[in-house]
Amino acid sequence: ILYCGTNSGVFKTTNLGENWKLIGLQNTQVCAFYVYNNYYFAGTNNGIRISNDGGTSWASNVTGDSVISLYSFSEKLLAGTNHGVKVSTDFGNNWVSIGLNSYRINSFTNMADTLLTSTNIGVFATTNMGNNWINLGPKQQTCGLVIFDNKIYAGGVNCVWRKDANLLTGVS
Repeated sequence: ILYCGTNSGVFKTTNLGENWKLIGLQNTQVCAFYVYNNYYFAGTNNGIRISNDGGTSWASNVTGDSVISLYSFSEKLLAGTNHGVKVSTDFGNNWVSIGLNSYRINSFTNMADTLLTSTNIGVFATTNMGNNWINLGPKQQTCGLVIFDNKIYAGGVNCVWRKDANLLTGVS
């Protein structure tokens, strides 16, 4: 099963993309989509929409900002917005800011207990759920973020940025 958020709602395929079915949020721009503990979360320009019935119905949960990325880490749900990282510990009912409020959060990944995020000014890392954030570079907008072969990769402006993930050991 694969889900896709689009400018026209959320679509689902059960046959590797041969056919797609609109399952909700018709005519809504969905910037991010995430399944977490049998809940569906759709990040939109007007916050987060949540479904607990497979996409048949959607409740609004406005985080006060556009939601660009969604991720789960350490049994918490994270939302990347135009104004920082928000976290929920109750399946999206309540959200608390955990920093980077001046930045657009484009994506998340993690390596063990370190959470990483790509932003409009580089990649940041935290080992304490946002109490402290460390700017890893590259001092430009980064998008997609992945860890592979013990290296951190992020798409940058006309480049792919790479950093040795071993440098994260001991970050506090």
